[in-house]
Amino acid sequence: MGSSGSYVRRCWLERRLILAVPRVPIERIGTKTYITSHSDRRPVRQWQRGLFVIGLAGLLLGMGVHYGAVEEDHWPYPEADGIAGQPAENIGEEVFLFGTVTAVDADAETATIRVVASPESISITVQSFDRAAQSGGTVQVLGELTDARTVDADRVVVVNDSGGAEWYKYGVSVIGAIVVLIAFFRYWRIATDSWSFGVRHDG
Repeated sequence: MGSSGSYVRRCWLERRLILAVPRVPIERIGTKTYITSHSDRRPVRQWQRGLFVIGLAGLLLGMGVHYGAVEEDHWPYPEADGIAGQPAENIGEEVFLFGTVTAVDADAETATIRVVASPESISITVQSFDRAAQSGGTVQVLGELTDARTVDADRVVVVNDSGGAEWYKYGVSVIGAIVVLIAFFRYWRIATDSWSFGVRHDG
């Protein structure tokens, strides 16, 4: 009789608890009742998401404007357009050029690179070219502009040693991105009603 009375009192107390906090999720296992979780967070509305995206876009735009405003302070080298249009003014200056290799003379340690400029690309002869690169490769050259179309290189960095290496780099990047997207959407889906990501239950 004593145990029956204790059980009745325990059930009565549990009922009072449930009635006192009706919004708390309750889970009953056997004869015991548990409070599982509780949250008063409201779902994010569409206009809040839109405002957040607009804020991020504005931040990105502001960073781009700031970079353009201070670019000259961080890039002390003459531009390729200036070398193409007014080469005499830049002779003796240190230049930093990006170019595509069109010819290499390994014995003379020279190479010819094509540098994109306006209104048209220009050909630059690079002396002290001590790197292995083939026609179609991409290089960076730092050195002194000794005449209108010649650079005495202090340093040469090979970005792609050939044209095929560049295509290989882009191809591997595209394949890697596709694999990541497939793996992501295998377990996640886009809920179009709230424009948010949710777990796929069939994944």
